[in-house]
Amino acid sequence: MIIALVAMCGLNSCSEDCDHEFNDVDYSKSIIGVWSSESETYEEAIRILEDGKFMAFGNKGEGDFYVDGTWKLHKNRLVLTTSNGTTHFSGTIQVYAEDVMLMTSDGSKDTHVYHYYVDSPFPKSLVGTWTCLEANFAEALTINEDGSLVSTRLEGGNYWDGMQGTFMEEEGAYGIELNGDYSFGSYEVVSGELLVLINNKTNTRRTYRYCKEDLSEEIVGMWVCNETPSAEENDMLIMTYKADGTTVFTGYAYEADVFSSNVEASYKVIGDLLIHKQPDIAVEYGLAQYNAMKIKYTPNGTALGDVKTLQAYAKVGENYVETNTTWLRIKQTLDLPGQKYDYIKTFVTNVKGEDKDIPFLNTSFNFAKMDGSIIDKFMKSILFNVEFPNANTIKYSYLLEGQHIVMTAPIEVEGNKMTIKMSENNPVYKDVVVYTFQDQDNTQMHWYMPTSSFENFFGNTSVAVMLGHGQLDINDTEAIAGVYKTIADAVESINLSLVMTKGIK
Repeated sequence: MIIALVAMCGLNSCSEDCDHEFNDVDYSKSIIGVWSSESETYEEAIRILEDGKFMAFGNKGEGDFYVDGTWKLHKNRLVLTTSNGTTHFSGTIQVYAEDVMLMTSDGSKDTHVYHYYVDSPFPKSLVGTWTCLEANFAEALTINEDGSLVSTRLEGGNYWDGMQGTFMEEEGAYGIELNGDYSFGSYEVVSGELLVLINNKTNTRRTYRYCKEDLSEEIVGMWVCNETPSAEENDMLIMTYKADGTTVFTGYAYEADVFSSNVEASYKVIGDLLIHKQPDIAVEYGLAQYNAMKIKYTPNGTALGDVKTLQAYAKVGENYVETNTTWLRIKQTLDLPGQKYDYIKTFVTNVKGEDKDIPFLNTSFNFAKMDGSIIDKFMKSILFNVEFPNANTIKYSYLLEGQHIVMTAPIEVEGNKMTIKMSENNPVYKDVVVYTFQDQDNTQMHWYMPTSSFENFFGNTSVAVMLGHGQLDINDTEAIAGVYKTIADAVESINLSLVMTKGIK
């Protein structure tokens, strides 16, 4: 409720006997600020900005309202036009002693008395980014000094990104306009950290926390988690957040299998609010397109490195349950010398290709019907493992038809990107790029391969086996090229992640 004000002459309106014509007076400077008026049937607060904009909220006996738009003043004639083109006020004004303004609408005999409320910038206690996370609701509000705001909101499965609006306040009361809709009610700032908004229209009370820093840069990188509800001893989830707003989820766990590993998704961080946009394949599994989480970030939170805790709400039946998961930042450089890993699991997604069987290492693959279990079964049957004698060399080996096959190649490492330089061993082979992740104690390693890497890796393996069996001539470049072409023709797209771990065999 707007505070009751002492009216001029003991009234909140006066007859036309009080009316005066000040046609030669320039009010363009003296009207800047916030003005408020209240009577038994009328209440309104108006903020008039120097840049030609205004915003107003209150109740004129027909329910709560909030509007904004532009103003024009010619001598003592003021016109307020809303952003949708309607006229909010058109009439004459008179300002007395710089703190009382009379506003008389065209064709009306009643003059409303407005009192000057504030001449300072928008209250500093409201300026900044505030975030709220509840079951089935999340919002980030960034409020600027001039009362403009930006809202990013997730509610009931619907997502609105970067909505522009205005925030009007007057001594504990507020009005917010966003995309032509408005809310109106009371607010309170608690200890400078909490903003409580009570909406009169919906009778809801929401608490927003002030964000002292924006975590959008701090989240960039790779994070590992092994504390999921279904986690087992060897489980590990990995999220990679890129600076361009994309993210990739992979790992060795039930969640990774069910919730689509290796598929690129997108994310946005405002303050400490993280919003994920799930890939379409995740929606097919029954997940919501968007989900929101609150980030608690602790640099050097453990001896192993940076820690982030994600707070979220998961729907269980008809209820929402709060969940908290802790993630550790993965090393941004690889620790390879002396490490040896055995194959444990394959994740495959986004597979498209020809609907026909193609021969591959004494088995056959149909990439129109491919799933992770087929490659997983094959990789386990050949007892695949990798070893790094030094930082610049990889040795991988496998068992095929009773023959122990070992391939060694130089590698080039840039951060988490590892290029296996097979072409330096023999020009008939192709180089393979794998994005490589290790956890902090080096117990697990992931190889992530996009389509071209998959084709080159399995093409190299196939050529090596065929050369070993005498099925190819090393000098027959056309036949060797045909092996790679057979795989490339069959595969339209594939995302492949090989997960390896220490000491399970």
